[in-house]
Amino acid sequence: MFKKLIMMLKIAIFMSLFVIIGNGPQGPFLNESQASFIKKNRTSNANQFQLSALANRKFFEYSQTRLPKWRKHFKKYAHKYEMPWTLLAAVAYQESKWDHEARSYTGVRGLMQITTSTAKHLGIEDREDPEQSIHGAAIYLKYLYDKTQPTFSTYERWTHALAAYNMGWAHLRDARKLAVDLNYNPYRWREFKRVIPKLEQEKYYSKLTFGFARGRETVDFVDSVLGYYELLNATTSTRPLLTSRDF
Repeated sequence: MFKKLIMMLKIAIFMSLFVIIGNGPQGPFLNESQASFIKKNRTSNANQFQLSALANRKFFEYSQTRLPKWRKHFKKYAHKYEMPWTLLAAVAYQESKWDHEARSYTGVRGLMQITTSTAKHLGIEDREDPEQSIHGAAIYLKYLYDKTQPTFSTYERWTHALAAYNMGWAHLRDARKLAVDLNYNPYRWREFKRVIPKLEQEKYYSKLTFGFARGRETVDFVDSVLGYYELLNATTSTRPLLTSRDF
């Protein structure tokens, strides 16, 4: 009974801090650096990520019950491939809610929801093995990050890498071309995210090299990963990307 009361108290405290990322109250329990981080992102971050009370409660629950099992793998491979471990963990939460047995309607499986073809390309023998799945995702994310322009900010490079992780590099290139044609800046996420959903409209995708793509899903994926990344940073006292607020 006592343990249950403690858990309920933790959930209440957590919800008081993060009911809605970008709009919710800071609460009295954040340290100064965490409160400053959230305050700055509230006013400057183009990401419109929001959590319902139920989703918020689930995130906190899983961060206590599921994340600890995989944390060492996130840290190991994030360090190896030079990325924040909280970003890698955020991708996993968006993909599977840290459930290593998850399966999507498109047939992808495992903690990081890697496709059969991608797993084969990355040399992953068992995509449903949690550590191999995390390892493969880290390799792939680093590969995509390295394909972006090194002159971009770290933040913008990661938004493009995450978008490509979800929709594929070919569709990302199509979206960049379309953005230029429509007089949007394809290298600023707040503008680029307005173009990507147009890859679902025939009048646009019919003129592109690689055709239709689920653009709205990609924007939601990137914004959600960034939201969970910020949430993990605040709750684990992890330093965020140095240039994550440069727009």
